[in-house]
Amino acid sequence: RDMIDYVLEVTGQRNLTYIGHSQGTCLMFCILSGDVDKEWHKKINLFIALAPAVFVSNQQSKLLTYVSKMKPERLSQMFGVRSFLANNFAAANVFGPSLVVKHPKSTLYFTQLAFKALTGWNNDNFPMDRVPVLMAQMPGGSSVQVIAQWTQAVRSGRFCMYDYGVEKNKELYGSEEPPDYNLKNISAPIALFYGGLDKLSTTTDVERLLSQIEPVYKQCIPEYAHQDFIWGMDAHQQIFGKIIELARKHSGLGAGVVVEEGEAEGRKKEGEKDEATYTSTSWVEFS
Repeated sequence: RDMIDYVLEVTGQRNLTYIGHSQGTCLMFCILSGDVDKEWHKKINLFIALAPAVFVSNQQSKLLTYVSKMKPERLSQMFGVRSFLANNFAAANVFGPSLVVKHPKSTLYFTQLAFKALTGWNNDNFPMDRVPVLMAQMPGGSSVQVIAQWTQAVRSGRFCMYDYGVEKNKELYGSEEPPDYNLKNISAPIALFYGGLDKLSTTTDVERLLSQIEPVYKQCIPEYAHQDFIWGMDAHQQIFGKIIELARKHSGLGAGVVVEEGEAEGRKKEGEKDEATYTSTSWVEFS
């Protein structure tokens, strides 16, 4: 939230376009669902959700499935109480820069195995020449408590606040169970993109999300896995153009109507405006 406020302060804009990928979408869904007085709704002219990770009970990630069977205490024993797969676990650090730079094919093979198990993989759409750069940064890491909450979401099938146990839940929430995030409270315009090969944000779970929100645009790309939205070689053809079009359209404008796949081009021609009429837009992106 502080980052969004910072962007608005520096740019002098009243609102911005938020682009989230995976966990970055979850953060914004949490913020907006709890925004009863609509303060944050006023700051988001468009929320673009790529591979949204909200409901995950049908996920097929081997790693998340394995970790979800552990209790938070066990996770803390294994990974400590702070970071989970922090940046010092990146491939370049674990296997050495020489493997990543001098043996990109070997690194690609390792990457393929890892992401097949974690999120799904589209080998034909991976930029092999970017392996050294990507593997020097991945995985980026998270906190152990965030991972613990993901494991709770897998087991419970809910999109809810952190479960501290009965006693602390009563103290914090006033109930034995943590409350659900109220997705129906969201009125900010949302554009949602998801993939048919995604093992983390499966189509079944995304369709459940779609039943509780009213996006202004939605698109399923059957051949896309989880990482294709940010790494895919054809992402500029599949989604980036539409993202820019939607961001321009919603700069300073309210929510539009739902646009199904195949109708997008027709909608553009119906309500098309001269590019010069669009106001300048601030962007913030989280993944």
